[in-house]
Amino acid sequence: MKAAAITFTYLAMAATTLAADGVVWQQEFTCDQNSRCKVGAMLVNQENGEVTVLGTSERAGQGRAEVDYWLWRVGPNGGGGRKTLLGPASFEVPALGLEAAIERDTGRIAWLSRGDRQQALLNVIGRDLQPRTFPIAPEEKWSKGVLFRDMALCRDGTMLAVGRDSDSSGLIVKADLSGNVTWKEVYKRDQVTILSSVACIPDGDGFYVAGLSAEMASAMAFAKPPTVWLLRYDGNGKLKASDSFEGGMGLLAAPTAICLSSGTVAVAYDKSENPMVEDKHVRAYTPQLECMYDKVLFRTDEEESLGYFGLCSISENQFVAASGIISAGLRLYECSADGTIEKTLQVTDKLGAGGLCVGYLEGKILMAFAAGANDGSSKAPIKLLALRP
Repeated sequence: MKAAAITFTYLAMAATTLAADGVVWQQEFTCDQNSRCKVGAMLVNQENGEVTVLGTSERAGQGRAEVDYWLWRVGPNGGGGRKTLLGPASFEVPALGLEAAIERDTGRIAWLSRGDRQQALLNVIGRDLQPRTFPIAPEEKWSKGVLFRDMALCRDGTMLAVGRDSDSSGLIVKADLSGNVTWKEVYKRDQVTILSSVACIPDGDGFYVAGLSAEMASAMAFAKPPTVWLLRYDGNGKLKASDSFEGGMGLLAAPTAICLSSGTVAVAYDKSENPMVEDKHVRAYTPQLECMYDKVLFRTDEEESLGYFGLCSISENQFVAASGIISAGLRLYECSADGTIEKTLQVTDKLGAGGLCVGYLEGKILMAFAAGANDGSSKAPIKLLALRP
């Protein structure tokens, strides 16, 4: 596969810099023999400076692949990297990555999976690193076959999860960390609806949900451009505002939402006409969901499509987006609150088929990803980079 050609809308405004020039520290580990590791989520503890990467390792077994969860914890300033195996994965590991979050005050980590008979499961680990698994509403029909796409841990110690239920309707669930559901809402439309992102308001008690509704031509293709939704709820689950607009035909069209500051939200979404390319836009809103701007982040070439994408806030008025194409390089885009790309960082490491996560800690942009194997090697490392903005 040749390196991807990417068109950058704001290259005249922001020069591209090699990320190697701004690497503060880096860590990596290599999977066990005959195993393939994937990055599922990166969790940053802003209180103590620890960075935790959660992922899976897969090896060939009899009948089906054997999958284990692993946790990789790196101390402040990149010191003391330690990998811990958390035991066998449940019946099904999400194909699009793990949905995970960290609780700010206690450091507890939670992630979602599906168990036997498609039962939705909540997995929680504390400082003892002993996983505890709880079924989510085991007696309820809707909890069977749920496909969760994102989650967040709230300030009150509860969990928010969004995705799609077995009837192809959007689903929002609020539960405690023992899996007891306190509130849920089904977002039903005439078309297939997937709620793909949830973001808590940092200084408030509400949250945002982003997703899309689409008429499907097949399991992996839209019949026409989908409708992208942005919803704002208060802490009691009451819908306060909403907006919708036309999305694109790209295979990675599910929107991603982040809060830049209290009540302000940015949504990254695809607007391509060709399903084999990516035309990534960012659309920002006031707290009342009045659109402030809609700008292009980047476009991929027709011969290459986007492999992975990540988005995170780095201050009240800035955010960073990460993009990567499998077997090619990665790029970081630092953007101001008005959507202008202020700097582009080029990461020379090749990206493997194992995920990409982006985060922020104490003035450093963090990237966790499965790198491509070096020439002549069958092993591909998991890497964690801390970059200077």
